[in-house]
Amino acid sequence: EYVLKYSKVLRRSAVTVTEDLSKRTRESRQELRKFMRQVKKKNPERYCRIEYDKLYLDNKIYVWNDFTGQVVEVSEAERMTEPGTRVGSAMSQRGGLSRGFSLSTPNVSVTDPELLDRIRELERQIQLQQATISNQQEQLTEFRE
Repeated sequence: EYVLKYSKVLRRSAVTVTEDLSKRTRESRQELRKFMRQVKKKNPERYCRIEYDKLYLDNKIYVWNDFTGQVVEVSEAERMTEPGTRVGSAMSQRGGLSRGFSLSTPNVSVTDPELLDRIRELERQIQLQQATISNQQEQLTEFRE
């Protein structure tokens, strides 16, 4: 972080310093920046920031979805069922580290409309299952108390 912070001192030299991000993450960030510019153009007072491969816009989180080729909002169910992801904090509620979560998939190009429909249906089913899991977790917590 220190090196990145002071990299602007090297602007006119032959040396460049940037974050070390995967190609997929750089592409996701590029699309998120485009989306953020559109939002800021319409409504300049909105709070926006990009962290890793997520766009924080007011109280909502958006990610680039390679399957659909568009920026999508991360649902509340996804945030609840993945407590240790970058969406929330770096630590899970159990106190340990957890894996990262992203909706984008590298090297996948989807052009078949039937396949896109199937993917959307599967994503919808996943969201419903995540919401069910979240509700069951809440019921377990209430039961234990």
